[in-house]
Amino acid sequence: MAARRVRNLGEPSIIDFVRSERINDRDKLILKTLLKNSKTTTTDIAEKLNISDVATRRRIKKLEEEGVIRFYTAILNPKKLGFNVVALLLIETEPSSVDEVAKTLAEIPHVVELGTLLGDASVYAVVWAEDLESLENIVKEKIGKVKQIKKIHTYLMAKHYKVNGLPLRESELVPDDGGHEA
Repeated sequence: MAARRVRNLGEPSIIDFVRSERINDRDKLILKTLLKNSKTTTTDIAEKLNISDVATRRRIKKLEEEGVIRFYTAILNPKKLGFNVVALLLIETEPSSVDEVAKTLAEIPHVVELGTLLGDASVYAVVWAEDLESLENIVKEKIGKVKQIKKIHTYLMAKHYKVNGLPLRESELVPDDGGHEA
């Protein structure tokens, strides 16, 4: 993944924006299209929505300005890059040190996704490694040396079925204003 960011718990999530009145069905369709392929042209999106290219660009700009679209990125295939092991780590920390642990882990290049949790584990990390030996080294020598970590549960991922998505049903993605530009 190209971009790294730890979400502040005070920030609204994408689901909050999608469920709000500010995001209509056309905006949702734009988001779904860009999630499938962030390189989709505004012309192609405009054709799909039956609106002008200018109106489509205006909608995308609004979504960017509101922070709904934070950045564009490529979803990489770890195996094609030589990372044959992908692991999910559930990490238990002291409650007062969750943010500090997350910020420290965000600096480790093999940690490609990171977030905080509610429950026994307070942080999760997705780690890419070349092989099991590399994973063991990353977990023991880099992640395991963070003082505030109490326990690490490591799970090897067998398959990815969905990497990026938007929690919407297809029926929620029908243009809402009769084909008129907005």
